[in-house]
Amino acid sequence: MAEGAYLRIVEGGILRSVEADYFDKFLLERCPADWVKVHRVAGDAMADIWEAGHSPDAAFLFWRLRELIQRGAIANEGGLPQFGDPRCAGKVRR
Repeated sequence: MAEGAYLRIVEGGILRSVEADYFDKFLLERCPADWVKVHRVAGDAMADIWEAGHSPDAAFLFWRLRELIQRGAIANEGGLPQFGDPRCAGKVRR
């Protein structure tokens, strides 16, 4: 707790701090060159992350998608992703 990390994971049975962008690689791997719904990217990435032994919150993944869009790592069409907001049915691509 001393380092004040935003995110912690359990790895090899040990709790450790990681950077907030730790799961970004899973999201980026699920963003194809063609437009795909934001919810599809988040859902597929969440399944991959579960397979890796972690359980992030969906709202956290949507926040990371917004960060990736704002950073220019992925393109967005239809508004920034917001978990639980039905008006945000946008699409993303790499």
